[in-house]
Amino acid sequence: MKAEVAQYKLAQQVESARQRLASLYERAGTSSIQRALLDEALEELSIALEELQVSAEEMRQYNDELAAAQQEVEAERQRYRELFEFAPAGYVVTDPRGIIKEANSVAATMLNCRREYLLGKPMITFLGQEDHKTFFELLDRMIERDMAGEWTVQLKLWEKAGFFPAGLSVSRAFDGRGRPVGLRWLVRDITERKRAEEQLQRNLRRITALRDINAAISSTLDLQTVLDLLLEKIESFFPYPTAATVRLFNRQTEELDYLACRNIDQADWKARGRHSPGLRADEVIRSKAPLAVRNVQTEPRTRWLGFYIRNGLVSYLAVPLIIQEGVTGILTLFTKEEHEFTEEEIDFLSGVAIRAALAIYNSQLYEQIKNQAAELKRSHDELELRVKERTIELTKANEALQAEMAERKQMAQHRELRFGVTRVLVEPGAIEKAVPKLLRVLCKGLGWDFGELWLVDPEFNLLRCKGIWHAPSEEAAELEAVNAKTPFALGSGLPGRVWASGKSEWVTNVLADPEFLRVPMAIKIKLASALAFPIRSQNSIAGVIVLFSHDSRQPNDRLQRLISDIGSQIYESIERKRAEEALRTARDELEARVRQRTVELLQANEALKGEIAERMRTEEALRSSEVQFRRLLELAPDAIVGVDRHGRIAVVNAQTEKLFGYARNELLGQAIEILVPERFRGIHPAHREGYISAPRTRPMGSGLDLYARRKDGSEFPVEISLGPMRTDEGLLVTAIIRDIAERRRTAELERKLIASGRLVLLGEMAASLAHEFNNPLAIIQGFVQDLLGEVPPNHPYHLPLKIVEQETARCKKNIQALLHIGRPTPVDKKWTNIGEVIRKSVQLTSGRLRKGKVKTAVDLQRGLPRIYADARQLEQVLVNLLFNSLEAMPKGGKLTVKVMKAPRHPEQTSSHDGGSRRRIIISVSDTGAGIHSNDLPNIFRPFFSTKKKGGMGLGLAICESIVKAHDGRLDVESAPHQGTTFSIHLPVESK
Repeated sequence: MKAEVAQYKLAQQVESARQRLASLYERAGTSSIQRALLDEALEELSIALEELQVSAEEMRQYNDELAAAQQEVEAERQRYRELFEFAPAGYVVTDPRGIIKEANSVAATMLNCRREYLLGKPMITFLGQEDHKTFFELLDRMIERDMAGEWTVQLKLWEKAGFFPAGLSVSRAFDGRGRPVGLRWLVRDITERKRAEEQLQRNLRRITALRDINAAISSTLDLQTVLDLLLEKIESFFPYPTAATVRLFNRQTEELDYLACRNIDQADWKARGRHSPGLRADEVIRSKAPLAVRNVQTEPRTRWLGFYIRNGLVSYLAVPLIIQEGVTGILTLFTKEEHEFTEEEIDFLSGVAIRAALAIYNSQLYEQIKNQAAELKRSHDELELRVKERTIELTKANEALQAEMAERKQMAQHRELRFGVTRVLVEPGAIEKAVPKLLRVLCKGLGWDFGELWLVDPEFNLLRCKGIWHAPSEEAAELEAVNAKTPFALGSGLPGRVWASGKSEWVTNVLADPEFLRVPMAIKIKLASALAFPIRSQNSIAGVIVLFSHDSRQPNDRLQRLISDIGSQIYESIERKRAEEALRTARDELEARVRQRTVELLQANEALKGEIAERMRTEEALRSSEVQFRRLLELAPDAIVGVDRHGRIAVVNAQTEKLFGYARNELLGQAIEILVPERFRGIHPAHREGYISAPRTRPMGSGLDLYARRKDGSEFPVEISLGPMRTDEGLLVTAIIRDIAERRRTAELERKLIASGRLVLLGEMAASLAHEFNNPLAIIQGFVQDLLGEVPPNHPYHLPLKIVEQETARCKKNIQALLHIGRPTPVDKKWTNIGEVIRKSVQLTSGRLRKGKVKTAVDLQRGLPRIYADARQLEQVLVNLLFNSLEAMPKGGKLTVKVMKAPRHPEQTSSHDGGSRRRIIISVSDTGAGIHSNDLPNIFRPFFSTKKKGGMGLGLAICESIVKAHDGRLDVESAPHQGTTFSIHLPVESK
């Protein structure tokens, strides 16, 4: 602007000077005073020149300012270029018609072409067809105003079949006069933002779906409605065709039930019926984790390929429905085309599965609540009916309240009664001493007037009175005298009936009972009601307690349950006291036998010392004289045999004839192998030749396990002392042979005595533990039963209390089993399926067998008969044998259990059945280390163990005792490194 103003001013000044000169010349030519005019003209010209110089200086200054301004403009232009070129977003400049005039490298890279190629191209070329109309409308609006916000379009990649999402922001560019001359476009690649938005939308759909499912679960308890919505939301979540199923897992039958499906032919789906889980479903149930399969139509584990093909099911995703850490079902998603499931999809389906499991659980609870509500309604209706039928109002309610208070008082009395009974039973001493106290506690605690206790006499199979309690009176004393003279047989009288039935009996009027045998005495002492209950365990009865009252009493179920428990408690105490008494008696007898045997052993030792001294004198005499040698040879207490170097018998003494049963002339000249058992004759010559080649003295007791053979073929254990003797005929080997059968029997007796002592100690310890634990458990059980009586079945604490009661009973059974270690365990025989016993025993040990890498095979012969046996004890034998085989195979191996019918042999007879008996054979074979032949005779002996880590040595002894109690036998065959086979022979009919 300054330059234009300066030029305009300079032009005006020049023009003004020219006009003045022109005027001057005109006047000079016409005026007389021309000279004066020229002077004036020069003066004007000088003024004009000065003005021109001033204007020229102003022009020079303006030009300098203009050059500086141009440099600044160029620098600004360069900065604009740099910002334009290196901006992180794409920039495009077009004319008002949308023709590209400029573009930076980012925009060119976005559009997949060179920047030079973009110049002159219409902007609309890079837009999708659907955005063309909007583009033209935008150009029209841009004439008047800038665009607000961002326009999202799909930009096309040049020379590529593809688009990418972009955000366009556009503004107008103006010239110096404020006229729009172009458009500036800001281009941003919003692919990642689109992905984030899509992810956000997916998450929103997922949250919405789960919210709707939660709302459905909260708003309705109809399982089918919830599952239909759940499957619908699953279908809406996935952007491709899907199908889904929900199946329930029945833990009792271990089968899958059909519950709901979507986009599957329901009839075709349910046509298979209930079935056990397939390999894939079984893996989901066991692992409790999702399982994805890319194509079920090609996977080997697929069972119903036709079903998947007919319904177009390809990819498979199953997640477990878990309720309270247990799998209650499976939610399965199928796709119609092969698909790789993402973590997000698996997480979504797992979240849906949690809600499906919750819906199923709520539905099951709802069904239970409905059933309970229906039951309550029926109860309520019945109650209302009873209330309507009755006319008793407030007075009856008061009476009911008083009855309840009386019942609570009775419960408190019952608890006190339990304490009193427990205190009496834990007192030391025989049960007979505790009877009066026990009956006193029962009668006073229950409010009865008389009490008597009858115990079973096993010798005569009768009930005998062991005590009576009553208030001091002459008549009651007479009753006690009558009871002492009147035993009851099984089924006879009130005590005999209870003994026979094993159940308590309440007699409201003993005088009206035709089988009551003591009517005169009952009339005399005015007895009215009686309550009799057995003293029993689960399988046996030890006695009966009878309580009498002067008043007539009606049956009371709560009281009968109470006295039934007290009867069991008394039985345990009686058995414990009897066991303690038996253990004390056995211990006293054992100590007496040990003292007696010790005396016998000392006497035998003294005799042995005399024999040794006699032998030394005999050997000395033999060295001094041949005649003396012969005489002493004959008098020697042991058999002496002389053998020449060819193995022929040259010398024998009289003890040899007596020991082996041969005459002297039958032995002389014979090979020494005639006295060797047949099983050793093959290897004996080599041993004999080896000794003769290097003769040496071998004393007795060298640790060798040797046997000899008599003339009748019988074998017996011996000790042999060998020694070389030089004679005129050559080398003579003398063998002194001693029969040690009696010594072994003595040693075996000593071992049995020691084992018996250890069993007694073990039994005493078991009895002590049973005594210390049984009573607290009885108290706990009593309190729990009282609480169960007060808590209704639908109360939250009823199930925990029931569990405590069951576990207390199981502890008492375990303690009872511990008590039976020191005494024989009764056998509860029933008709038993031996195949079921085998399978259950193998199942009980299968976990440890698999962990020990032991393969198990079970071979059951067809048509096995049922046997009369105690299944629980046979399981104990088989489990013990299976665990022994497992320990014999520390690196794994094979275990075979085989059951077969034994062939019938006429010689297999029994005094019980008088003829041949059928038997079955159960064999347990392993491929383990085997058992050494020296240990085989001792493996069934108590406290003998071959385990390296040590053991009590009672397992096989208990097994053998159980098998013998079943009239059977337990055999073993084994050799080192060749495995072991235990065979159980059991009779089929032994009832």
